[in-house]
Amino acid sequence: MTMPSACWRDDDLAGYTEVNPPTAMLQFRWSSAVLDLSGVPSPKIIRVGDPFDVRFRIEFLGLAWQCMGGDLVFDIRFEELGGPNDFKLSSRLPADALTVKNWKGCDQLCVEHQYRVPANTIEDGVYELTSTFRLYCCGKPGPFVGFQPKGQYQWYG
Repeated sequence: MTMPSACWRDDDLAGYTEVNPPTAMLQFRWSSAVLDLSGVPSPKIIRVGDPFDVRFRIEFLGLAWQCMGGDLVFDIRFEELGGPNDFKLSSRLPADALTVKNWKGCDQLCVEHQYRVPANTIEDGVYELTSTFRLYCCGKPGPFVGFQPKGQYQWYG
């Protein structure tokens, strides 16, 4: 079930999340998007030679988030259909390109992180994409995670 976002009117924040242990004090919603910048009508077919943006949004709803902080680490898993070229987008970008460092809930409960992926980062092929999220606390993986299937995308040269 999706619910409209209080932070972004155009986003239903439909990514899956898990809070362990579950509690209303720690509710959050999130979403991700791959944004084709070329203006071509099919947003799931991108030229290898074109840059594209990845966007991640999190809306922290529970009151306990106002007392928390850490690093918000995002990624997108690329699984090539019919091929051996599987990778995480973060492995092809500068360190921390998909990370919001030193996030503090007392300062920001609506977080948006957008990054421009350079042209020629993704090879020609059809990929199944899945976005992931995890909150790291004190440099260690925390129990707050999420994923969102993005479906199939094609990059061509």
